[in-house]
Amino acid sequence: VLQSQQKHDAEDDRKHTDDAMYDLASRRFVQIGSPQLRRVKHNENANVAIGLDDHPYRRADSWLGEDFADVYAVSLATGEHRLIARRAMGAELSPDGRYALAWDEKSAHWVAVRTADGKHVTLASNASVKFSLEDDDHPEPPQPYGAGGWIAGDRGVLLYDRYDVWLANPDTGSALDLTHGAGRRAHTVYS
Repeated sequence: VLQSQQKHDAEDDRKHTDDAMYDLASRRFVQIGSPQLRRVKHNENANVAIGLDDHPYRRADSWLGEDFADVYAVSLATGEHRLIARRAMGAELSPDGRYALAWDEKSAHWVAVRTADGKHVTLASNASVKFSLEDDDHPEPPQPYGAGGWIAGDRGVLLYDRYDVWLANPDTGSALDLTHGAGRRAHTVYS
């Protein structure tokens, strides 16, 4: 990390604490975060969180502004963490905690990673559109248009192309164009 960034972050680093959980019913304390997993993302599900380890990519982040991290599934019952994805960008946990959604820069596709076993499924790989910025002219791989959230029971995730909204199945990777290409035909952005 560049020295100027270290100086900027010094106060936050001194005050940093690691996430933990205390189960009132069982009177059990579980350490969730660690020096390795300084960022832990959790939601309302009671089983799993995702931990992000950016240590291997800090040099690239300092010089290139790339925000990559290795992603770990973290058990809220035991604190055990298991690697489920390397060099992921923008990993987010699904509402029920069954998947982590991440952008794969190399393939320019969204990937659903099952937190139970780390199985990776590329989403909407057979779609005839791009899910990354079509008119981006920066000297780096283009970023995604974004994701619109999950449907109940983690049964599907909404993904955006330049104009339309797709529903992708995290188990199979298949996707359905919910707007039937109307956005692309009319040059209207749906979200």
